[in-house]
Amino acid sequence: MLSQLASELEAAGPEVIVLGGDLADFPWGHSGLRACLEQLQQVCPVLAIPGNHDHWIGLSRLKRNLPGLIWLDEAAWQGPGSLRLCGRVDQGATDQSVLVGHHPTSVKAAARAGFSLMLAG
Repeated sequence: MLSQLASELEAAGPEVIVLGGDLADFPWGHSGLRACLEQLQQVCPVLAIPGNHDHWIGLSRLKRNLPGLIWLDEAAWQGPGSLRLCGRVDQGATDQSVLVGHHPTSVKAAARAGFSLMLAG
């Protein structure tokens, strides 16, 4: 099934894959998730924003166990052209910035910070 997903994604040709948080529910057993991410990273960059479950299990441990994943809470990602994906409102909004958050309740803060679009996982 994982190889089918990678094959479909390769055919679609995405420029980026964005994961909206809650990547794990337990602080152990990330090998399956790591294998999945490694396949996805062969297609294009994979970005993530941590969710509440990721914080509960220990975000620093999760980040260590998932190498190669680009965490938007650490730094904004500059994509092709002028697309810029941010994981925090304090990373600064521009006309081409999109805020990626886990909680949709952050939409008011995003608007106040100047983001015209927010994606929530």
